[in-house]
Amino acid sequence: MKTEIDLRPREYMLAWYKRRRRPLLVLIAVIAAASILLCTALCEKHLERSAAANRRLRQANALLAEEAAPLMRLEADIAILKEKAALEEALRRQQIPWSDILRRAEAALPEGLYLSSFSAGGQGRLTITGRGQAMPQVASFSQALSALGYFSSVTVSRIEREAEGSYRFVFEVELMIAGGDD
Repeated sequence: MKTEIDLRPREYMLAWYKRRRRPLLVLIAVIAAASILLCTALCEKHLERSAAANRRLRQANALLAEEAAPLMRLEADIAILKEKAALEEALRRQQIPWSDILRRAEAALPEGLYLSSFSAGGQGRLTITGRGQAMPQVASFSQALSALGYFSSVTVSRIEREAEGSYRFVFEVELMIAGGDD
């Protein structure tokens, strides 16, 4: 049992509780303000450190880019050389031996025309010399050489009439396939 009676009015008690809470609220406000200031200072310090680190990284990246530039050029050159090597290998696999080309050229000879010599020049050039009885045979052989598909240009560079009535002709042909001077 309670023997004491509180004679303080209700308004007094409410004012007393408010006065008692006020220092606690002030303390909480001061702590909050201090923590905000501390967080702001820490964030600014972190931003300064991050900016300095970013500057150092940019400088290091610039130095690495300067050092890597020759390597990048070398890698590009290596890639080009690999492509060329692959192309050369593909051309080698497609390359037809001279003997096959010459055999097919000889097989394309019309009746009454015969070949007297072949000579290979550099860069896929081939000179074919022969004799025949009539000019239409030479024209027919020229068309046959073109039809073989091995030559990009077939030109009759010289035709001479010989004493016995036959014609001596010289063809200059250019091979379409690579490696003609091998």
